[in-house]
Amino acid sequence: MTTTEADTRLADVPPAPPAYKPPAPLFLWAARTFRPLVAPALSLWWSRLEKMDGPFDGSDLLPPGVTEPTTYPPYYFMKPVHGMPDPGWLHPGMGEFYYKTARWGFYFDREDVLRYYFHKLIAPLNPKRILDAGCAIGEATIIVAKMFPEAEVIGVDLSPPMLRWARREAERQGVTNVKFYHRDFADLSYWEDSSFDFVYENYCLHEVPTYAGLACVKEMIRLTRPGGRIAFADWPPAEEPGEYEKRVAMVDAQEPFMLQYLDLRLEERLSELGMVNVERLTRVGRNMLVKADKPA
Repeated sequence: MTTTEADTRLADVPPAPPAYKPPAPLFLWAARTFRPLVAPALSLWWSRLEKMDGPFDGSDLLPPGVTEPTTYPPYYFMKPVHGMPDPGWLHPGMGEFYYKTARWGFYFDREDVLRYYFHKLIAPLNPKRILDAGCAIGEATIIVAKMFPEAEVIGVDLSPPMLRWARREAERQGVTNVKFYHRDFADLSYWEDSSFDFVYENYCLHEVPTYAGLACVKEMIRLTRPGGRIAFADWPPAEEPGEYEKRVAMVDAQEPFMLQYLDLRLEERLSELGMVNVERLTRVGRNMLVKADKPA
C-alpha cells in the first residue's frame, strides 16, 4: 500500500470514540466488594467455566521449530492476581473467565476504540508483520488481523488456556493471518531483531514486576524495525489527587504488582531507551495509550 492509500484509510476513520464504559455486571461488583461472602458462589462459577484443557506447559502452543516448553517466570506463581483461584492464569477456565470479565471498565478493550487507534497507529506503516506482546484471548490481535489482512499478525502469551481460546476464536471467525504462541513477553528471542513493523502490549505491564516489564519493553524495541512503532495500552501514572493511595490499596486486593508498574516510569523509560516521538495519545480514567517510534 502506498503512503497516499494509507492516508486515505486514515481519512476515513471516524472521531475517537467517547470515554464511555459499560457498568460492571452485578456479580463482578459483588465479588470485589464482598469477596469473603461470595467466595462459595465464585468457586461454583469457576467450576462451571468452559475448560480449555491441554498440556500444562503449553507444549501444544509452541512456535514452529521449538521443542523446549516455555519457562514460566517465578512471579507467575508467587502472588494471586485479581483474586483468581490457583493456578491463576493457568486455570483451565481462564479463557471464558477473561472473555466474560476483561472488557468491563477498560477503554482499550472496546472494539470501536481499538479500531480507531489501530488505524491511527498502524496504517501509515504499511505493515507486513505485527506482534501483540501479551495477547490474552486474542480479541485485539484478531481485530488487527482483520484490519490488515495483508499482514502476518502474531500474539504471544503465557496462559495456555487463553491461547487455546484465541486459536479457536480465530478459526471460528475464519481469520487465517493470525497465529498464537506460548511465549514469555520478557524473552522473545525466538524472533530476530527488527522483524516487526508494529509491536504493542495491552494491559499486561501492570501485571508483572518491574524487571519483567522493563525486559518486555526492551524486547519490543529490539523486535521493531527502524522506522517502526510500538504502543502500550495500560494504566496511567498516579497523577490525580489521591490516586496513589488508591493504587496502594489495590496491591493487597487485586493488583499485587501495581506499584512496581509505576516504578517502570513507562513514558520516561521509552525516551531513555532511545525511542523518539514518545507521545501519550490519550488518557481516559484508568486507561492511557502511549506510542513511540524507533529511529529510522
